Amino acid sequence: MSLTVTHDTNTSRLRLERMRDVSARVALSRQRIYSLIKAGEFPPPVVIHGRSVAWRSDEVDTWISSRTRRGGPDASAQQNNAPGSEPGASGAHVVA
Repeated sequence: MSLTVTHDTNTSRLRLERMRDVSARVALSRQRIYSLIKAGEFPPPVVIHGRSVAWRSDEVDTWISSRTRRGGPDASAQQNNAPGSEPGASGAHVVA
């Protein structure tokens, strides 16, 4: 379920995404997402009401972009550690 909130000063729309949507977008489990939040490596959710939380779509987009840039921050270390792998051989990006 995605919620939509409009910005006061901008005509663009900001979506709030629930865990199910965020988990599907980043291909990580709920447990892994909360582990990354605790480590300061994933954007924290915002409280919608009581115990209901959601993530700002723009923050999730930024997180995804930071992980999928060609030759991202950990790409060379991961490629060098993979046995028999050559950089760019699979064409896939590694997402932590």
